[in-house]
Amino acid sequence: MTEGVHENTHAFPEDVLCPRPPLVSGISDYTLSLIIPIVVHWSTAAVYEIFLHYGIFEKFRIHTSEEEKAKNTISKLECLRGVLLVQILQTGLGILLGLSSEVEMTGYEDREIAAWATCLQTFWQASLALLTITGINFEALANTFSRSMNSKTSFSSSAGGHNVDLILAKLVYYILIPGIRQYAALWLADTWVFFIHRAEHSNKWLYKTFHARHHELYVPYSWGGIYDHPVESMFLSVGAFVVAIMGTGMSLRESMVFSAYSSAKACTDHSGYKFPWNPIDLVTTVGAEYHDKHHQRWGFKNNFALHFQFWDRMLGTNFADDEAASRFYKRDRDSAATQIVAKAERKKAEITSWLDLQFLSPLFYRFVFERVKKDALPRSGSPNALPVHPSSDDPSTLLESQSPETSQGPSHSPAAFPCQTPALRSGSLILVTGVNGYIGSHIAYELLLRGYHVRGTVRDKHKGVYMSKCFAGLGLLWGTKREEGERERGEEKGKEKMVGAHVVEGKERDAEPGKKEEMFEVVVVEDMAAKGAFDGVVEGCSAIIHVATDLSLNHDPNAVIPPMICGVQNALRAAMCSPAVKRFIYTSSSAACTAPIANKRFHVTDQTWNDADVELAWAPPPYTDDRRLAVYAASKTIAEKECWRFMREENPSFVLNTILPNCNIGRILCKEQPASTGGWYKRLWDGGDASALHLLREEFPPQHWVNVTDTALLHVAALLEGDVQGERILAFAGPFNWNDTVEALERIDAEGGDEGWRWRAEDKRGRRKWEKREGCERDLKTVETGRGEELLRRYGRDGFRGLEESLRECVGSF
Repeated sequence: MTEGVHENTHAFPEDVLCPRPPLVSGISDYTLSLIIPIVVHWSTAAVYEIFLHYGIFEKFRIHTSEEEKAKNTISKLECLRGVLLVQILQTGLGILLGLSSEVEMTGYEDREIAAWATCLQTFWQASLALLTITGINFEALANTFSRSMNSKTSFSSSAGGHNVDLILAKLVYYILIPGIRQYAALWLADTWVFFIHRAEHSNKWLYKTFHARHHELYVPYSWGGIYDHPVESMFLSVGAFVVAIMGTGMSLRESMVFSAYSSAKACTDHSGYKFPWNPIDLVTTVGAEYHDKHHQRWGFKNNFALHFQFWDRMLGTNFADDEAASRFYKRDRDSAATQIVAKAERKKAEITSWLDLQFLSPLFYRFVFERVKKDALPRSGSPNALPVHPSSDDPSTLLESQSPETSQGPSHSPAAFPCQTPALRSGSLILVTGVNGYIGSHIAYELLLRGYHVRGTVRDKHKGVYMSKCFAGLGLLWGTKREEGERERGEEKGKEKMVGAHVVEGKERDAEPGKKEEMFEVVVVEDMAAKGAFDGVVEGCSAIIHVATDLSLNHDPNAVIPPMICGVQNALRAAMCSPAVKRFIYTSSSAACTAPIANKRFHVTDQTWNDADVELAWAPPPYTDDRRLAVYAASKTIAEKECWRFMREENPSFVLNTILPNCNIGRILCKEQPASTGGWYKRLWDGGDASALHLLREEFPPQHWVNVTDTALLHVAALLEGDVQGERILAFAGPFNWNDTVEALERIDAEGGDEGWRWRAEDKRGRRKWEKREGCERDLKTVETGRGEELLRRYGRDGFRGLEESLRECVGSF
């Protein structure tokens, strides 16, 4: 062999094994491996906390301080306790595993380095042989290079030579191979975490039982990256570490490097800082901004990866729409800012209210006693015995709204909260879609009576104006200034915000905190099926009651059902993307359980679905008028099923309940309302409307009635009662037909009403007559209504109201 191309003459020294001396004197390497991740975790977190405390690198923050206060559901102290618990458990597990671990030995390194040096020599020789094929004498070049370097570097085969081979071998042994192990370990850990993490979001039980704890932080703290359920921490985090270490065959000291990097990476990914360059992220493709999207409700089903985006991209779970993310982040920042201001205002109002009750109660009670003439409060007894309703932030507004001089609403007094701790605090903002409808207006009425702020959606300005005037006439429009009312800017096309009876088009209201503000506001949503129809509307709301529906009774399913589904999906997606939303109530229909079937006995429960009308609605054309009710029933059935599918597959954090009312009858709050079924009976009573008579007598099948106020109260219960979660609540009071209606109306006409009915005259009693039907069919089904009755009793009812009472309220409206 020529000079400069050496033979494989490296001697392989024999192993002289002995225990490896500790890296730090007095502390075993195993003990150090348990200490390092804790020290690195809190050191890295301390750096980010210093940035946060002193406002350093503020422009690189993903979230604002207001978002942290408004969105996180736990405090820093609670998070700290959880992190310390996880670290104690992980350290304890490490100590137990250490008891059975073998002592790591040393003394074999020289032999393995020599083996690598030999491999490098062989590689060099083989490379020269292959390069000779090109016609260039690489051996001569090697000899020349060897002679020129001989004086500087021992490149000969003399004793102690082969220094270059050995240096390269040591670089491979101590740097390259461990680096490859570290990188492979990152991939193994990422794969382990990705698929388990994704499964936790796909399986509702796994999420609620284990993973939901980690998502209590919408704005993560740097040191909260390991805020997990203890069981999840053992299986997910510790499991990933074990798989990575064992899968790559790392030594104990190599595992120290891996655990230190993993700890620093966890803190960085949860730090809330998106630096343009971060050394921690040099070898990975997942950073703080990427992972932060996963902690937001709008990115909840995306970005599961730990270190690399590979699996997210392969399986389509990466959140790739940066423009949408920017829009969502901006919306969340604006929403959080208004929530913080509103919270301060509510706290101020609570303190003021408490002081009023403590020091001004005699004056307050005297005012109430003079203003309320009957029913709302007792006339006798000590003024100090008068009840104060804790369900309203402003008791005087609540009680005034019940007086006969100002109220045309339901004749019941609003009960205090039947539950000790309602799911939503009084003063919260509730979105009610279709607020101008018969049911929607009553729901808004009940919420306003209980001190909640209501934002309603309508399809045009006119409806919003007359609803605002309606609630103003009922004394329910004004409350304490709440700055959430300034959230909506009306910027999106097709949406205009109305405050009280006024329309605000793209402008912010000019109002000062502490002054009176409308408890009721309206937003125009022209088409709820349009993409993103509710995205801006839901901002700042604590709950959504989705009442809006298609009542056109169109016989073409293609014109009714797809828009209904889109409307429900838009509302659900908007709710999931809004961090404040805790509950979603969907107004379904009895038609989603069953169509009215005359003279047939069967039983209806909350598990009954009207699949028959779905099949009938989608039967091949021609689409004739006799399909109108089937299409309506199919639209409600499919829309409600979509709600439950969304909850099952998307696993949002809010609670879903659905209300299924049958034919609603009761008081009509606003003259301009068509009032749906209630309007039919009012027009029948008033006379002169042959279409209402024909509809109710000839076309309307026998079915069940329900008082519209009972329907509204069931919505309130589904919204506020903590134990009502994931339920279908059936609102069926009792069966009736046309002949029952005639008998009840004629009794009402004969009695002439009561002293509160200003529209009755003595000489007109008993003059209304309607012709009964021979052989009028009956609704013979039985319905499981125990849950609805139980909830109504919580709100001061004895159960569902009767037919005659409901008709009396309806025809006596205005």
